[in-house]
Amino acid sequence: MFDFVRTHRNWMMLFILVLILPSFVFFGIQGYNSYVDKDGALATVDGAPITQQEYDVALRERVERLRQGLGPNFDPKLLETPEARAAVLDQLVLDRALANEATKANVVVTVDRLREFISNVPAFQQDGKFSYDRYKAFLASRGQSEAAFEQSLRNDLRKQTFVQAVVESAITPKHVIDRIEHILLQQREVRELRFPAEQFASKVSITDAQVAEYYQANRTQFEIPENVRVEYVVLSLETIAGNVKVAEEAVKSYYEQNKAPYGTE
Repeated sequence: MFDFVRTHRNWMMLFILVLILPSFVFFGIQGYNSYVDKDGALATVDGAPITQQEYDVALRERVERLRQGLGPNFDPKLLETPEARAAVLDQLVLDRALANEATKANVVVTVDRLREFISNVPAFQQDGKFSYDRYKAFLASRGQSEAAFEQSLRNDLRKQTFVQAVVESAITPKHVIDRIEHILLQQREVRELRFPAEQFASKVSITDAQVAEYYQANRTQFEIPENVRVEYVVLSLETIAGNVKVAEEAVKSYYEQNKAPYGTE
């Protein structure tokens, strides 16, 4: 049984996390349904608020990860739905809860482990060895200092260590292990039968009456909103006056012909 747990550690970590997470955050989240409480917090975990600023930072990071992962196929509207924004907040709540539990459990990440982890990141290596120049270039591209990045990484390692410790120390009932093993090791045979439309299009005959009937039954699918295209010219007195030059003779002539408006009795 324990061999199976070690072999499928990632699945077991997810399973155990689902079991332990409600006890971490159920009592600590307030005002989640309304998103913002009277103190301006989006959620509260163990009495500590999750602020709008923290949420905005997490949202920007998720947008950037999606942008890098999807490339030109990335659509910012993916994160504009209530479900997507709620998922960002859920992740913040989960991270805060795990960080709190790791602190209560006195989980510590040593300097040596942190250095070892950073030195083994492929993005920081050159010719198979750690490159400090690449490390600095990465931090510069993210606008982060070494201290801030390493503290963030230390927090992530603490949470990972805590979850791993819970998984490795948990005793799971045999019937649960058997059920999970049965699900993970299931196999399916699938056969595919295709019906290309091109093979049948030439055999189909549609009358004008059928077309008209379908159109009348589905008119809304063929409608487009009303729109108008307008072209117009704006005449500005200031703009025109700036392009007109009047000679003194023309001014004098106009004055002589229109003395009345400029005189008083």
